[in-house]
Amino acid sequence: MSILKVLELIPVDRLKFHEEGDSQRIKRIMQEIQRDGVLKNPIMVSELQNGDYFLLDGLHRSLAIKELGFKYILAQKVELTQPQVKLLSWTHQVPDHINLKPYLISGKSEVPCFTLARSGQEITVYGPKDIHERVEFMHQLTTNYYKDNELLRLPELPDFLAPGSQYVSFIPFNKNEFDEIILKNIVTPPGITRLLIPGRILNLQFPLTLLEEERYNEFQHHLSAYQPRLRKYTEEVYMVE
Repeated sequence: MSILKVLELIPVDRLKFHEEGDSQRIKRIMQEIQRDGVLKNPIMVSELQNGDYFLLDGLHRSLAIKELGFKYILAQKVELTQPQVKLLSWTHQVPDHINLKPYLISGKSEVPCFTLARSGQEITVYGPKDIHERVEFMHQLTTNYYKDNELLRLPELPDFLAPGSQYVSFIPFNKNEFDEIILKNIVTPPGITRLLIPGRILNLQFPLTLLEEERYNEFQHHLSAYQPRLRKYTEEVYMVE
């Protein structure tokens, strides 16, 4: 079976989010989508028992598509139970002049929450074990540095820290914690969870006209046109986006 079979057009209103959106990032992505006239990459979702879709990757593309008035979005369906799916996290690059010292001590120092790297030092900050309380602690921290500017996030702490920057690296949620986030509709700050999902389908350049309404036959015809151009790379690659 072709890997393209995991692609579906799903209603934007059936998406369930576990992260808050970054308004500056949404605006930028809206402008890029309007300029290009295509959705470059599908979002990643896992189907829930009630027929809704839990968003795994592509929050800001989803919010941008919804803001632009489209009813559907191209999604790649993933089973969260497959062992290759890994729960990781992002690192936030924050201007050094923003004071994060008040958040280095939580009222409940029970489990590692994030590390702060600056001026050659790296500190592990502990927070509440309860997932609701820990996420609230994360909100209190991140609202200090991302509201006015687009959040700069990195897949990991760089080897060399940029002058004038400090780095907040979040401790990844474990599987049970992530299941609780899904079950209880908990919403974290932007750019916390990063999922390593194998078999991503990229660079589809999907036309926006097919996101306006459900046209099954036209959608299937468009998918079939991708098949002869589909390439799988097993070696490590680097891509400039």
